[in-house]
Amino acid sequence: MDLVTNWNPDNISVPARHYSTLCRFDYQKDLAKALRYRDAEIPFVVYNIPELEETVERWNSPGYLSDELGDQAFHTEISKDNHFMYYRLGKRNKAPKNYVPPTKPVKWTYDHWLHEARKAKEISTEEEHYYFRVSDSDHSVVRQDVTIFNGKKSTLFMKEPKKSRGVHCRFGMRGVISEAHFDASRNMVALVAGTRRWILAHPKECKNSYLLPTGHPSGRHSEVDWSAPNLEKYPKFAKMMGHEVLLTAGEVLNVPAWWIHFIENLDINTQCNARSGDSDVGLEDLAKCGFYMG
Repeated sequence: MDLVTNWNPDNISVPARHYSTLCRFDYQKDLAKALRYRDAEIPFVVYNIPELEETVERWNSPGYLSDELGDQAFHTEISKDNHFMYYRLGKRNKAPKNYVPPTKPVKWTYDHWLHEARKAKEISTEEEHYYFRVSDSDHSVVRQDVTIFNGKKSTLFMKEPKKSRGVHCRFGMRGVISEAHFDASRNMVALVAGTRRWILAHPKECKNSYLLPTGHPSGRHSEVDWSAPNLEKYPKFAKMMGHEVLLTAGEVLNVPAWWIHFIENLDINTQCNARSGDSDVGLEDLAKCGFYMG
């Protein structure tokens, strides 16, 4: 509650004081330390990565991505407001009565999305927002430029490259929120443009985060609106403990498997992430909350 009271997630203006509780490592000087943290499944930020800084410079050059991506249409999500929650419908994910999917999938070009995203300063959090995605399976520019996730040998950024699930770049407009959830694999997140605010919580905090159960279309996502938490309905949320970090272009965030994370887009920004394997750390905690992920 200290985090969301000090800085409400629906407010994209960075306050004079905010919490920064993750260790930060210089890639050139502290690689051994960063590797130990990664192997211990602890979140951290690493910076001063020449290879990534080249990507940042290229992708922030005016017109570069427009020229590369051209008229090809890519996956885009539309939400009626600034809150986005992943969902999946199918035999294993049955919709509750009167269920309405939280977002609508469409196909847009990069230029179309960018045009709409630039209007964000003029719209409220209650109006439509758009989230754009390009993966390495969609376009060669992702692997060509975001090279920290390439290679067959283990690196800081890809512990088990053979278990890679691809490289996915998400383009966020000002104000977009990705609702809190956990993922089943370790994740390295590189900021290529702009700034994102992340709040992370250990898997043991599942008991305080009111995660939707397996079988729900948005299972493993927090049912609580972190912008306006209803503590009468969700009293344990007040006990939840978390870390906060502002991730800026050129930095990489290590998100261990099973860690709950909430993301706020503070401007037009680009994030590219890659996953490589999972971990047993945290599974026992999730099992106490009814999640059996083994």
